[in-house]
Amino acid sequence: MKKTIAILCVVCIVFTALSGCSEVKKLNISSDSVLDSIDNTDINPVYTEKAISVSTPEYVKYSKTIEAESGTLKGKSKVSKKVKGYKGKGYVECRASNEKEALSVKFSPKIKQYYNIILRVMSEKESVNAVTVNGNEIKRFTSSGSGRFEFVSLDNIYISDDSFTVSVIAYNGEIAVDNIKVQASDKISKLSVKFKKKPTLINKSTDKNTIDLYNKIAENYGKKIFSGQYASVGTNNELELIYKTTGKYPAIRCGDMLPYTSDDLDVDEINQAIEWAKKGGIVSYMWHWSSPYDDNAYYAEETSFDLSKAVTNKKIAELSIEEIEKLQKSGKISSECLAIIKDIDAVSAQLLRLKENGIPVLWRPLHDASRTSAGFWWGAKGFKSYNWLWRLMYERQTKYFKLDNLIWVWSAQSKDWYVGDDYCDIISADIYDNGSEASQIASFLSLYDISKNKPIALSECANAPDISNMVRDKAMWSWFGVWSGKYIMNDNGSLSEEYITKDRLIEVYNNDKVITLDNV
Repeated sequence: MKKTIAILCVVCIVFTALSGCSEVKKLNISSDSVLDSIDNTDINPVYTEKAISVSTPEYVKYSKTIEAESGTLKGKSKVSKKVKGYKGKGYVECRASNEKEALSVKFSPKIKQYYNIILRVMSEKESVNAVTVNGNEIKRFTSSGSGRFEFVSLDNIYISDDSFTVSVIAYNGEIAVDNIKVQASDKISKLSVKFKKKPTLINKSTDKNTIDLYNKIAENYGKKIFSGQYASVGTNNELELIYKTTGKYPAIRCGDMLPYTSDDLDVDEINQAIEWAKKGGIVSYMWHWSSPYDDNAYYAEETSFDLSKAVTNKKIAELSIEEIEKLQKSGKISSECLAIIKDIDAVSAQLLRLKENGIPVLWRPLHDASRTSAGFWWGAKGFKSYNWLWRLMYERQTKYFKLDNLIWVWSAQSKDWYVGDDYCDIISADIYDNGSEASQIASFLSLYDISKNKPIALSECANAPDISNMVRDKAMWSWFGVWSGKYIMNDNGSLSEEYITKDRLIEVYNNDKVITLDNV
């Protein structure tokens, strides 16, 4: 069976082969009777909805720099003057040791607000390090290995303690720390995610149901968050588990198109999405696209397929497959280009089934493309090839297949890989943070800097961030999508609390800021 993303999920549910698509009446997604078909024969818990009333702290000016040699040294750390360019009386050589923290410095601003922590560091070679605040790891960073002192900044960290200790961990190798600066940040207090102009879909021929869904997302942006959950392929097991645990279904069923370009999975995923839409739920799809040349291969290192060889200047997006095959036989396009088109067409045929049933789709192809190191084949040849593929897919699906039920979601994870405001409707990030309750404001702000007039989503995560943290930090993601399998469910189908506790999951689904299926 095809591997999914290495750090994400190994699907542990036995895939059940489903029958072909039966005839389903065209759905009216805006219908008020969205829950009529849900089976509620089991007794499920009911919880009181919690009002989230936290507010964003005001900015108060504060800035202080402490030389590292004035701090507390642990383990093998020592003060040194060997490398010139330091400030003060020297710097601290932090070495990896059994002592977790190599250097600690205490600050006492006595103000609850957001801070930037700025380290002046140097290393002779790349090394992995981390910063903690009062013993809690805030962020890991890799030093450049340039041999020169440079700055590493951890921005917009909310600290509620009157005094706190900033520590450095050297996970491998050695890093020199010259000084540590703590400075109040006003970025979040000034942040406003209100659109200057109401966003509209990039595909102007989109149908009413799709327009209504996009408008609903835009109207709630900055105010409320749609809940989302990935389902193991061919099932709704994770969604049912959430309902039995919290008394609520998520608003969005997140699925994967991988069965339709893989020979290993005899599963009709689309039927599950159609049944979900009957319940009034929102449908989202991403695509673990197996290499057109090698089944079971998503990663560049696993396939000989070279996307750059598929790139062509020929206008092929609106041609029939027969016309494209003739171009390939005559040598005007490559076999790689033809293989790309065939896979896009295979997935488009499934998306057409959703269109025929009046179902809009949050469509997120070519995810995580900028991770070229041990990354996916669709990003391995750089932005130019990726951007060509994105635009080819958009043109073919919207113009040739007339898929006007798609809301295009970009998640290539880097500003340098942005396809542009004219080629996506929503921008998003995939974040796996070991069950952290953080709002992920840093990633939110990086996306906000890419485009201020697009809704921003947390398209994949190990667990939903703490709702109060998101509200406090103004990190009001359009929606979150928790990954399937072990991130929510044990092998036996019971709730896994490895990444989120039962109590916190209940709180996520029972408050006035998160939109669930019953109030879609």
